[in-house]
Amino acid sequence: MVALIFMLCKFNTHSNRFGTRTFASAKALLIQTTFVSALRGNSRPTAPSFAQGGLMAIYHFSAKILSKNLGHNAVAASAYRSGSSFKCERTGTVHNYRRKTEVQHSAIHTPDGLPSWTHDRSQLWNKAENSETRVNSQLCREIVLGIPIELTSESRPALLDGFVKEAFVSLGMIADYSIHDKAGNPHAHIMLTLREVSADGQGFGAKRRDWNNPALVEKWRAQWAEHANKMLADQGHTVRIDHRSLAEQGIAGPATVHVGRDNGFNSDAVQERKDFNALIMVQRELARIKDEERVIHEQLSRITSDIIDLEMTLSEALVERDQQGSGATGATTSETPAGIVLPGDADFSITPPISRRRPLRPRHHAAQTIITPNMETTPTCSDF
Repeated sequence: MVALIFMLCKFNTHSNRFGTRTFASAKALLIQTTFVSALRGNSRPTAPSFAQGGLMAIYHFSAKILSKNLGHNAVAASAYRSGSSFKCERTGTVHNYRRKTEVQHSAIHTPDGLPSWTHDRSQLWNKAENSETRVNSQLCREIVLGIPIELTSESRPALLDGFVKEAFVSLGMIADYSIHDKAGNPHAHIMLTLREVSADGQGFGAKRRDWNNPALVEKWRAQWAEHANKMLADQGHTVRIDHRSLAEQGIAGPATVHVGRDNGFNSDAVQERKDFNALIMVQRELARIKDEERVIHEQLSRITSDIIDLEMTLSEALVERDQQGSGATGATTSETPAGIVLPGDADFSITPPISRRRPLRPRHHAAQTIITPNMETTPTCSDF
């Protein structure tokens, strides 16, 4: 009960994202169950444990294609899912995810007789990346599946090994899987090749179009349920997973415990079943909200990847523009143009500046005196 209250408090921060009606319905169910249990003084859990077979384990299985036109990169995807550091030969980018702590186990399974490079992630996905030349090429298929939390962590690799070999390797695919366990949510990422290895063994050959048959996905979903349920039974659990939809199972809504009329509506047994049914509905609602949150996180990851690609493209364009600009202006020289004399040269001298003002002329000319032989002076007419 405390754990469910904590989960609802956590999802309360996302109520605006998923809608207040969804959160309010789940919250109301939990509050109702809590009050009923408190008033009845019930100190024991109102819901049976998983070992008692009270709840159905959550089933999750999704398949998608990674392609270039969506900004995907097979080398980067493998590095992220396996917590490794790989360099993409096509782009020259190093994808380093060694700090990821949720990677529990990784493995590659191939058909018999394939070359050694198929067991090396860096070489495997670089060859897959280089074999796709179109801008909208499909790179690989990815399967994401939820692992029942009831299974021990040590048994998860054996479960994935058996399922991967039967479902994918038997068809000729190369399967690269990684098990993640973060915040109590164990799941696995399986990357599958879309091409068969070439005859010379140097790379990939033709694409296998028959691997795109939608009927295969339904077959894989059923096979995963079979493998997981077998291991649950081997470990003594009565809980099971079902790959079928609620409609295929004949369930109109969330599966609940049937309340029979013979028990009486006021009996303690009926009330316990009602409380238990409310808890089941809350857990299924929380599972649906968590799945929506995962989808949003995947969309944000793709948007972030697109932003990073745009920033890299813009940076390269700016560098190219600067290089073209420097080439257009031409090389600079340190030689002094002809006709310029600098200090220290032999012809260098300092001369006073030349005045460009005209000299002032007197307003009246000075009187000129003409000396005659008789020593008399006679003023000239120019003086008047």
